Amino acid sequence: MAFDITYDAQYESWTLADYLDSWSFNFNNSNHGSSNTGGFNSGGLSGEEYAISGANNSYAFIAGSDTTDGLAYDINNHVLSGELDNVQFGHGLNGPSGGSFGLTDWELSIDGLDASGSGAGNDVHDIVWGLMNGDTSELEDYIVSESLLTQSEFDTAELGDLFPLPASATGVQETSDLDVALAA
Repeated sequence: MAFDITYDAQYESWTLADYLDSWSFNFNNSNHGSSNTGGFNSGGLSGEEYAISGANNSYAFIAGSDTTDGLAYDINNHVLSGELDNVQFGHGLNGPSGGSFGLTDWELSIDGLDASGSGAGNDVHDIVWGLMNGDTSELEDYIVSESLLTQSEFDTAELGDLFPLPASATGVQETSDLDVALAA
């Protein structure tokens, strides 16, 4: 899957750095607590999704893999491994219902990460561990080091310039092939 960022229209003029800084601040201030370790959509130590929220079901993230049981936690070595393809941010974590987590108030998704790894210090573990602690720097480092975005794009480019919203999200009327044919 190609790298893509989708977001709620209110974030169109934000940079990715601005959004992640805001999410991090709010996640850290939502009383995540060290006893809240999140969970997998399967209920065990692996699954297609891993999710965690702050206290009172506030700010949250969902880390996802496009592979069946693509994320796995090794409890003996305390290492997350597998394939991390996407991360969703928002608040109001629910589920897993029908095998998937959801967010009542979804804000932003990053797709096409294609991170993979096993063993200590792998990208998947470092990104998710960072997010669990409200730290988005490993995610930023990965996005920039893999040339998914340049540092300048990450820091200064508005999301709407990099990843324009579809016309239906911006209030611009969409046209169909029939409309175009009739206009000709």
